[in-house]
Amino acid sequence: MRKLSVRATVVWFGAGTALFLLGGCATASESVPKASGVSSEEVPTFTGPWAAEFAENYRETDDETARTILAKESITDADYSEISDTFVACMAAKNFTVTIDDEYGAFSVTNSFDGEDPVLKAAYTACASGFNAVSGLRAQMLRNPERLDENTIVAACLVKKGLVDPGYTAKDYARDLEDWSFPFGHDSMKAGECFSDPLELNDRAG
Repeated sequence: MRKLSVRATVVWFGAGTALFLLGGCATASESVPKASGVSSEEVPTFTGPWAAEFAENYRETDDETARTILAKESITDADYSEISDTFVACMAAKNFTVTIDDEYGAFSVTNSFDGEDPVLKAAYTACASGFNAVSGLRAQMLRNPERLDENTIVAACLVKKGLVDPGYTAKDYARDLEDWSFPFGHDSMKAGECFSDPLELNDRAG
C-alpha cells in the first residue's frame, strides 16, 4: 500500500475553541468520537479549575484506562504515555501504524491514503475515545493551568510580542477572531506561539 502521512492535531483559537484536524479535514470538537457515556451518578466529583471538563470527558468516554486517569483530576506525563500506548496498540490491531507526534495529542498514520479513508475513520472511532478524553484536556491544562480567560491571555500575549497595539484587549481579540481579521499575517510565527502557548509556560509548545 502507498504510504502517506495522515496527521491529526489540535488547533487552538479563542475562548477554548479547538478544531481537531484529521488528514486536512477539520471537524468541530463535538464531532470527535465519543462513547455512550455513564450516568451523572457514576461520575466522580471534581473541584479544580478544569472540573467541568474532567467530568464531561469522564462521562463521555468508555475507556477504563482514561477513566482511571481522569478520576485523579490530574494528567501526568506517565498518564499521557499510557493512554497514547493504548491508542497506538488499538490502531495497530486494526492494521494502522500510528505515531504520537507531540505532547498535545497530534499524531500521524503512515499507512492510509488520506483522512477520508472509511476504514481509517472506523478504526479511529473505535480506538480514540480514551486518547481524546485525556490528550485534549491535558493540552488545555498545559497551556492554561488555572483556566484563565482565553481571550484575555491570548490578547496579552499578542501585545507582548508587538503584534498588536498596547491597548489591544480581549474584546478586540474576540472581534478579530470572529472573522479572522487580525492586524498581522495569518502565517505569523509569533501569533502561532500565542495561540499555542499564550502564557509562555511550555518550552515544548508552539
